[in-house]
Amino acid sequence: MTIAAAFQITYLHVSEAFPTEVRTRGAGLGDIMAKVGSMMAPFIIDSLSAIWKPAPSVVVGCSGFLACIAIYLLPETKGAALHDTVASLEAGSPNLRKGLLEVEKEWDPEATLALTA
Repeated sequence: MTIAAAFQITYLHVSEAFPTEVRTRGAGLGDIMAKVGSMMAPFIIDSLSAIWKPAPSVVVGCSGFLACIAIYLLPETKGAALHDTVASLEAGSPNLRKGLLEVEKEWDPEATLALTA
Protein backbone atom coordinates (compact mmCIF):
# COMPACT_ATOMS: atom_id res chain seq x y z
CA MET A 1 0.00 0.00 0.00
CA THR A 2 2.83 2.43 0.79
CA ILE A 3 4.53 1.64 -2.51
CA ALA A 4 1.32 2.53 -4.37
CA ALA A 5 1.03 5.76 -2.37
CA ALA A 6 4.66 6.69 -3.10
CA PHE A 7 4.12 5.99 -6.78
CA GLN A 8 1.18 8.43 -6.85
CA ILE A 9 3.13 11.05 -4.89
CA THR A 10 5.80 10.88 -7.59
CA TYR A 11 3.29 12.10 -10.16
CA LEU A 12 1.91 14.78 -7.84
CA HIS A 13 5.22 16.29 -6.81
CA VAL A 14 6.85 16.04 -10.24
CA SER A 15 3.99 18.02 -11.76
CA GLU A 16 4.56 20.81 -9.23
CA ALA A 17 8.37 20.74 -9.15
CA PHE A 18 9.12 21.13 -12.86
CA PRO A 19 8.34 24.28 -14.86
CA THR A 20 5.76 24.13 -17.64
CA GLU A 21 8.44 24.05 -20.36
CA VAL A 22 9.85 20.74 -19.19
CA ARG A 23 7.03 19.30 -17.07
CA THR A 24 6.32 16.44 -19.47
CA ARG A 25 9.99 15.46 -19.60
CA GLY A 26 10.23 15.62 -15.82
CA ALA A 27 7.13 13.48 -15.36
CA GLY A 28 8.50 11.00 -17.90
CA LEU A 29 11.83 10.84 -16.09
CA GLY A 30 10.09 10.25 -12.76
CA ASP A 31 7.98 7.51 -14.35
CA ILE A 32 11.01 5.85 -15.94
CA MET A 33 12.93 5.82 -12.65
CA ALA A 34 9.94 4.30 -10.84
CA LYS A 35 9.61 1.58 -13.49
CA VAL A 36 13.36 0.82 -13.45
CA GLY A 37 13.24 0.45 -9.68
CA SER A 38 10.27 -1.89 -9.83
CA MET A 39 11.94 -4.00 -12.54
CA MET A 40 15.22 -4.29 -10.62
CA ALA A 41 13.67 -5.07 -7.23
CA PRO A 42 13.19 -8.83 -7.78
CA PHE A 43 16.77 -9.26 -8.99
CA ILE A 44 18.17 -7.31 -6.05
CA ILE A 45 16.09 -9.30 -3.57
CA ASP A 46 17.16 -12.64 -5.07
CA SER A 47 20.84 -11.72 -5.12
CA LEU A 48 20.82 -10.27 -1.61
CA SER A 49 18.95 -13.20 -0.07
CA ALA A 50 21.67 -15.52 -1.39
CA ILE A 51 24.27 -13.50 0.55
CA TRP A 52 22.38 -12.99 3.81
CA LYS A 53 18.78 -14.01 4.48
CA PRO A 54 17.57 -10.73 6.12
CA ALA A 55 19.49 -8.50 3.66
CA PRO A 56 16.51 -7.77 1.36
CA SER A 57 14.42 -6.54 4.30
CA VAL A 58 17.28 -4.39 5.57
CA VAL A 59 17.95 -2.85 2.14
CA VAL A 60 14.27 -2.15 1.41
CA GLY A 61 13.71 -0.74 4.92
CA CYS A 62 16.79 1.50 4.76
CA SER A 63 15.95 2.78 1.30
CA GLY A 64 12.43 3.63 2.45
CA PHE A 65 13.85 5.43 5.48
CA LEU A 66 16.29 7.39 3.31
CA ALA A 67 13.44 8.33 0.97
CA CYS A 68 11.48 9.70 3.93
CA ILE A 69 14.45 11.83 4.94
CA ALA A 70 14.95 13.05 1.36
CA ILE A 71 11.33 14.20 1.16
CA TYR A 72 12.05 16.86 3.79
CA LEU A 73 14.66 18.39 1.46
CA LEU A 74 12.03 19.09 -1.22
CA PRO A 75 10.71 22.66 -1.39
CA GLU A 76 7.23 23.45 -0.08
CA THR A 77 4.78 23.98 -2.95
CA LYS A 78 1.62 24.77 -0.98
CA GLY A 79 0.30 28.14 -2.13
CA ALA A 80 3.22 28.66 -4.51
CA ALA A 81 2.64 29.49 -8.15
CA LEU A 82 3.87 26.90 -10.63
CA HIS A 83 6.89 27.99 -12.62
CA ASP A 84 6.38 28.57 -16.34
CA THR A 85 9.99 28.72 -17.47
CA VAL A 86 13.29 27.21 -16.40
CA ALA A 87 14.65 30.72 -15.85
CA SER A 88 11.96 31.47 -13.26
CA LEU A 89 12.79 28.21 -11.48
CA GLU A 90 16.51 29.04 -11.43
CA ALA A 91 15.77 32.55 -10.15
CA GLY A 92 13.76 31.02 -7.32
CA SER A 93 10.42 31.91 -5.90
CA PRO A 94 9.88 33.63 -2.57
CA ASN A 95 7.10 31.13 -1.87
CA LEU A 96 9.57 28.25 -2.07
CA ARG A 97 12.02 29.87 0.33
CA LYS A 98 9.53 31.08 2.93
CA GLY A 99 6.59 29.53 4.61
CA LEU A 100 3.15 30.35 3.26
CA LEU A 101 2.24 32.37 6.35
CA GLU A 102 5.26 34.66 5.94
CA VAL A 103 4.32 35.24 2.30
CA GLU A 104 0.74 36.10 3.29
CA LYS A 105 2.03 38.66 5.81
CA GLU A 106 4.03 40.40 3.07
CA TRP A 107 1.15 40.32 0.56
CA ASP A 108 0.06 43.77 -0.59
CA PRO A 109 -3.39 43.78 -2.21
CA GLU A 110 -2.84 47.20 -3.80
CA ALA A 111 0.36 46.06 -5.52
CA THR A 112 -1.47 43.00 -6.82
CA LEU A 113 -4.27 45.18 -8.22
CA ALA A 114 -1.70 47.46 -9.87
CA LEU A 115 -0.06 44.45 -11.54
CA THR A 116 -3.34 43.10 -12.88
CA ALA A 117 -4.62 46.45 -14.13
